Amino acid sequence: MRLLLLASAFLLVIAATTARTAQAPSPGRQLLSTQDGREAPAISEAGRSGALEVALELSRRGPLPLPPPAAEPQHSTDGVAVLVGADRWHEAGFSGYGVRVAVIDPAFGSPEEALADLGGPLRVRSFRADGSLGNGSRHGVRAARIVRQLAPRAELLLLAFSSTSELAAAVEYAIEEDVDVISFSVGFVHNGPGDGSGRVNAIVDRATEAGVLWTTAAGNWAEQHWSGLFSDGDGDGVHEFGPDRVLNGRDFTAGDLISASLRWDDEWDATCSDYDLELFGPDGSLVQASRRIQDCDDDPLEWLGVLATVDGRYSARIVLAPGASEDPPDTPHTLSLLLLGTPDRGGSLDLFEQGGSLAQPADHPAAVAVGALNSSGEVARFSSRGPTADERTKPDLLAPVVLTSSDDGGTVFGGTSAAAPLVAAVAALLIEAQPELSREELAADLRARARPLTAGEEDVTDATTAIVQLGGLEGLGPLLPPGGREAALRGERDTESRFSFFTYDGPDGYPLRFLHLLLEGPRPLAIFHYDADEERWLIHINGAPDWVNSLDGFDDGDEIWVRFD
Repeated sequence: MRLLLLASAFLLVIAATTARTAQAPSPGRQLLSTQDGREAPAISEAGRSGALEVALELSRRGPLPLPPPAAEPQHSTDGVAVLVGADRWHEAGFSGYGVRVAVIDPAFGSPEEALADLGGPLRVRSFRADGSLGNGSRHGVRAARIVRQLAPRAELLLLAFSSTSELAAAVEYAIEEDVDVISFSVGFVHNGPGDGSGRVNAIVDRATEAGVLWTTAAGNWAEQHWSGLFSDGDGDGVHEFGPDRVLNGRDFTAGDLISASLRWDDEWDATCSDYDLELFGPDGSLVQASRRIQDCDDDPLEWLGVLATVDGRYSARIVLAPGASEDPPDTPHTLSLLLLGTPDRGGSLDLFEQGGSLAQPADHPAAVAVGALNSSGEVARFSSRGPTADERTKPDLLAPVVLTSSDDGGTVFGGTSAAAPLVAAVAALLIEAQPELSREELAADLRARARPLTAGEEDVTDATTAIVQLGGLEGLGPLLPPGGREAALRGERDTESRFSFFTYDGPDGYPLRFLHLLLEGPRPLAIFHYDADEERWLIHINGAPDWVNSLDGFDDGDEIWVRFD
């Protein structure tokens, strides 16, 4: 009878291994792929799909990585794990195992650097027109490192892009690969009306509708943003930021790329109101102007990008376009001005308005927008916030900023760029514990577990924003017993046979769901244990229905047979 049961189980295993379908080639260029910590550099190229729109300069339509803009008090990553409760979840056995997280970013350095830095199950793929990973920066690797440190056994996909069309291709690939979470530490400037629509937000639509949780940086622009009604008290067509003030500026360093963008609240693709944007240098001379014509079939936008040639204060001025009415409209438009620098050295506008400073796609209703806290538990002064143009509260969550790196020479990586992958890692732990949750249920669980801001913490426009927390472990199924982290399987894998024999050494009641903590390498196809007391075989076959599986854990001294692929 024992042999009959074992033979039946073996047939089920064979069926599970043969019922696999061929996968069509994926878009993008695969640069490196590792599984279970084993190096397997990929040299094959797959076809590229979709039209390319190469972003040669940073503009309102170009992606801006969101590193910390200035020195802020920082946490260590270990300290952040304690703050969000990940240390307790690690002790309980959760590590992000079986969860796929895509980190999508313009720059990862080189594949070799990514592997050396991150290790573990990892895939690297470029969707950039030049086929590179954006070798001038390691922004994406630093974001991915936060996911790896808090969800160490999650599978990471590093996907590089440099334009919206490449971003769309990267997201399609992520969907094809059954990615669970996308971490996006990138911000687009005025890439839509600010109400969750627009080209980039349409790409987010595609992911969220496919069931992917999208965590995104809120932006680091709260003090580099101004918003208010158009005002022209003297009727000269020049906007007045305040009494006798027609300029609003901030300091830049020679060589900085200055990106200035003006948006106003008119109909997208059909605005009939026409404003111009001008930029003046430290000596008061006009450096550059954006004077696009808005004649009822255009976006309500003006933008420009220019290199700072000298150190000093560069200032923006907003004017009614020549030929437009010099009289303010009956209902003045609300203007939104951003004056940004690359690299972001911090600093603020002479007059700034933190509300409404969100990057896109942080305004997307289904994206989990993440703002930044400093080490004092206060909202980081630079952290962008809502409300959105349609009056929704953002960000959805706040997370501590992070210091990642002794191996980067002590480089600080923080801001909302660090906050977004931290929430992605928290989501990976939640998915491992509750794989049945839908995207909507997962987002709701993240919000439900979050800790509300206390009265002593800085306002972020709306008190419903809360600080990310993993919370309790109640109701999450069997957890590692005390001493389970020291448990082991005695024996060696038989490389000449598909079956290997092991003896479990550890506390009783070790849950089978955490077998991967005992066995390095790929997930076993099946596990068998003969229960001498019951005189029957207990089996567990991955992917088999519940009525087939009878093995759910180990006691000290149990002998088990493991079937590998």
